[in-house]
Amino acid sequence: MSYGYGSYFEGDPAKLAAFISEARSLTKRLRQVANDFPAAVGPTSMWYGVNDDYALEMGPQADREFTYVQDGLNLVAEGFENSVEGHFVALQKIRSTQSQNLDDIGGLRGSTDSVGGGGGGKSDGKH
Repeated sequence: MSYGYGSYFEGDPAKLAAFISEARSLTKRLRQVANDFPAAVGPTSMWYGVNDDYALEMGPQADREFTYVQDGLNLVAEGFENSVEGHFVALQKIRSTQSQNLDDIGGLRGSTDSVGGGGGGKSDGKH
């Protein structure tokens, strides 16, 4: 994902919202990979055999390793999701700050309209 700012950050709400949308989609795909992992490895899960000594030794270890992989995938998805939610909070703060600044600018604009007019409304530009 490239958003045109190189290695620095700029508070562009539209681009940040686009990133958040893509990242949330990626998080869902990561979770799906984790959920699909058991079915994906299912056909090879009995590689160690069934009833012999080797199977009895390796089977539980292989099952633990499959669980570790699935848990790891879920942890990656969770960490990524938390990062995305942090960006969402940043987006809300950017929008809030921009909105407040625009309101303040509007208020100041109204105040400057009466400067030089003797306090009676808009100035005619004469001093």
